[in-house]
Amino acid sequence: MSPMASAMLSLLCVLSALTASGHALSCKVCMASFSTWCDGASVVCPAGQVCVSAYTLTTVDGSKVSEEFSRACGPTSQCNTPGSVAIPRGKIKRNTSCCFTENCFPPTPSLPEDNSELNGVTCSTCISPDSDWCHTEETMRCTGNENMCVLESSHQYEPLEQLTAIRGCATQSICDIGTQEVAYGFLNMTMKIKCSSASSPLYSPLLPSFTLTVASILAVLSLW
Repeated sequence: MSPMASAMLSLLCVLSALTASGHALSCKVCMASFSTWCDGASVVCPAGQVCVSAYTLTTVDGSKVSEEFSRACGPTSQCNTPGSVAIPRGKIKRNTSCCFTENCFPPTPSLPEDNSELNGVTCSTCISPDSDWCHTEETMRCTGNENMCVLESSHQYEPLEQLTAIRGCATQSICDIGTQEVAYGFLNMTMKIKCSSASSPLYSPLLPSFTLTVASILAVLSLW
């Protein structure tokens, strides 16, 4: 048996044992900006969940404007889910990694590579720094595997109330995030992601690090 096959078999055995026993794993929970590492308090996860790291990088006009790293509990479906969102001048790239032992540290995830090849999909695009909705006649041509049209809206309640919304192109893995309630330290917010294919446009209204980068990209674009 190859080393890769042996490692996969070992992982499956561990996950099967956790599921069968209902064992609750303990994981570190933390968040850091402009870093690829953090450490925090240990929490007991819901049964069957594992330790997840999320890494998100935001660029505007090719320059880095935000970098977020977080650790938390999560389902195995969140393991290794690279994805990205594009608007005309900005890009948000994200990925996750997992580990499966008490208070382990999942490695820093690798981000998806850029792909400028047009994929034939065209999406509406807009940004709003003060509303959870936006819509214009402006469009953009999507590239790579960003073949879904996305509307990301967020409502931050604390420390200051703020609404934001963006439309653009996204990968299916970003669309799968859906709706999240984020409550960590001083941060309290609701994030919603809705997607459609190009043939079914959206006309009605996204881990924490992804949400923070949306606010960052809006802040930078507002300066230009």
